[in-house]
Amino acid sequence: RQRAAVETAFQEITDAGPDKKPRAVWSVVNQLTGRKRRNALNLAGDTPEERRNELRTFFAGIVELPEESSFNISPITIDEVLQLAKKTPGNKATGPDDVPVECCASCKSRWKSHE
Repeated sequence: RQRAAVETAFQEITDAGPDKKPRAVWSVVNQLTGRKRRNALNLAGDTPEERRNELRTFFAGIVELPEESSFNISPITIDEVLQLAKKTPGNKATGPDDVPVECCASCKSRWKSHE
């Protein structure tokens, strides 16, 4: 049975066109090794609220969530931004704000004058 699966997989790769070969190879590797296998999520709840509660219970069992009071929600200061800009190496991808770290570091004198 395994041999037949390997032969079928090899044939899929052979039949794939030149531009589709890499995708076919990885598809076969994932299939044969079980990588990236997706398990179906079967929720027993009948209503959206029951399913939501089931998901909350499931994730509470595998993830340690911090207490809400442990989150620091104080405003960010200019000094904190400048300290992080100093620590962060340049030529890195921007974050969700699309501001490169080099910009933060180069604007230091302007920011300090507005405190």
